[in-house]
Amino acid sequence: MAGFAAATLLLSACATGSAERALRAAAAPRSGPPPASSKASPTGPPASLGPTVAAVDVSNASGPQSETSVAVDPSNPRILLAGSNNIGTSTMRAYSSVDGGRTWTSRDDPPPPSRYRGYSSDPAVGIDDRGRQYFAFLQIVQEARGHLAYIFVASRTGAASNWTTPLQPISPHGANALDDKPTLTVDVGASSSRRGRVYVAWSRFGPSGKQLLLSSSDDGARTWSSPVVVVAGPSVSDASLAVSSDGDLYAAWLDRTAIWVARSTDGGRAFGPATLADIRTPGDLKCGNAFAVSIPAQPHRCVRPVPTVTVDRSTGSRGGRVYVTYANGGANLSEDVFVASFTRDLRPLTGYPTGGAAVQVNPPDGPSPSDQFLPAAAVDPSTGLLWVCFYDTGTDASRVTARFSCTDSADGGRTWAPVRPVASVPSNETRAGADTGKHGNEYGDYESVAAEGGFAHPVWTDGRSDGSSPLREEVFSATITAGPGG
Repeated sequence: MAGFAAATLLLSACATGSAERALRAAAAPRSGPPPASSKASPTGPPASLGPTVAAVDVSNASGPQSETSVAVDPSNPRILLAGSNNIGTSTMRAYSSVDGGRTWTSRDDPPPPSRYRGYSSDPAVGIDDRGRQYFAFLQIVQEARGHLAYIFVASRTGAASNWTTPLQPISPHGANALDDKPTLTVDVGASSSRRGRVYVAWSRFGPSGKQLLLSSSDDGARTWSSPVVVVAGPSVSDASLAVSSDGDLYAAWLDRTAIWVARSTDGGRAFGPATLADIRTPGDLKCGNAFAVSIPAQPHRCVRPVPTVTVDRSTGSRGGRVYVTYANGGANLSEDVFVASFTRDLRPLTGYPTGGAAVQVNPPDGPSPSDQFLPAAAVDPSTGLLWVCFYDTGTDASRVTARFSCTDSADGGRTWAPVRPVASVPSNETRAGADTGKHGNEYGDYESVAAEGGFAHPVWTDGRSDGSSPLREEVFSATITAGPGG
């Protein structure tokens, strides 16, 4: 594939939509500049024990915001950082809370790199044990031979500081390559010799085909290691990272037919053999790639499995356990959410790899099918509680409206608490005025949840707006505690 043209790379990138969003952003009209800062107000009662949820409009910004990432400060669980796409603008959107998610600031941040002006996409955030915050994103720029995309990581010393975006991407490349969809994690392991290290993984399209690359920083994102190839193949994508308490690094990803996970014990220099998490049901031809399927709630952008690897860093009996959470086709051809669990050295414990049935997180459907899609997962390091959140169409027989919902497991993913909606009203991304259609982002490709100190903080794209105001798709958050039966 030598001489891979930038135009061809752009077409490939559209499978995950990042370059497509950039092209659309260039022509998208603005309904007025978003506010430099906004303070959200809870739209429900404050969070308390059990199922009570505080739903908060985090973004409060004009135009669509979609695709979310959230992190909690391991040294101060009241400090939260979140990020999202900011469709129709040239920047990402960054959100900060210092009161455990009750109120948020919302700004156009981080600043775009001065030498790579263009459009930003695909947020991934993290916080180290000293409170330093990180925001990875994809920067898409117009160059002589077409659009190219690069991975940047901005940082700041804490929630009250300004963001600094470096002049160069973490791994510069030529016109015959294109990067996509970063994911970020920070080593905060109590017994790790690499505590404080920041890891970023991403997909790269290039002359050698498609690769998942990994780079790390030990100096607060100032410099980065040369990238390591985690896996290469014609369709590898959608990387996820997690670090154990002793510093082992785990990566999960998709290929054309399956979901995989692998471990590195040397700080990401090399990974052991990939372990199968599940076989992926075939993608929908109308979605244009091998991963995605069209469902009534997201008919144009389609939905992906979104594999998420998490590790139990608690000191409990399941400390060190590894989970891979993902969406997949169910028995009635609707989407469901599943989890597979592994020992720290990736010996299968539950789920498809054990030779049995995949462990389904959401309850089985009744007479009518429903979809549970775009799952996010986190393990609370203080309790070992496993949280999984997702969109759920279960109350709509037409499968069009969905509410972001969460559940938790206290026994390593074997049984689950009743699914609780955290969105106070349903969303509808097929309504008039939604960011839908052939080039729309709808809910996007992924959402997020973080957990610490007995609380979980789901953050999601919410489409409750009727389109009558500048507010369209908004980023919402909630603060919740474990439900009965978890």
